[in-house]
Amino acid sequence: KRNCTPMTNLKSRSLKFLVALDGAKNAGILAAQIIGSSDKEVLDRIMAYKEDLKVKVLKGAEEVKANYNR
Repeated sequence: KRNCTPMTNLKSRSLKFLVALDGAKNAGILAAQIIGSSDKEVLDRIMAYKEDLKVKVLKGAEEVKANYNR
């Protein structure tokens, strides 16, 4: 008898891993923003990073909409 993990269980574990990674990334962004409150160079860099991230997210959302509406 094979010991197979149901696909839904794998998806759930993968999602939890991705959320953990995103949580760590968000914590880093928050830390940079806090440091940026007293360091203009750090603040400028984190703001540029967040703007780039926003552009990527909006582009990805448009691609998802375009593929969904086919």
